Amino acid sequence: MSMGLGSNTSVDSVLFRYRSGYKETNAFLAVPNVATPMPALVLASDVFGLDEHIKDLAMRFAQQGYAVLAPDFYSAKGGPGPTQTLDQRSKIRRASADTLAVKDVNSGFDYLLRENYVNKQRVG
Repeated sequence: MSMGLGSNTSVDSVLFRYRSGYKETNAFLAVPNVATPMPALVLASDVFGLDEHIKDLAMRFAQQGYAVLAPDFYSAKGGPGPTQTLDQRSKIRRASADTLAVKDVNSGFDYLLRENYVNKQRVG
């Protein structure tokens, strides 16, 4: 998957909101400062949501030349909050409909496909 760029590649990142159906979704976006158009990824999180681990993964992919959008699937529930245990996070996850996460991912693809810096043929 490496594009031969590496950790010296400069990356811009931002926490922002994008439209997902009838609501807005929190997301983390990491974009490398490389020639465009570039490939792009929607990075789905695990039960811990949009945490530092997911942001770190997004930054690592961006350092390899990918624009990366990581949606926060828990935006509709106000985010997972300060809970740290797997059991607490699992309860929040079970209370969140899978259809909302799928909508957030699909809307994330749509968001990336509208961006001029993204290679429309290389979005995953």
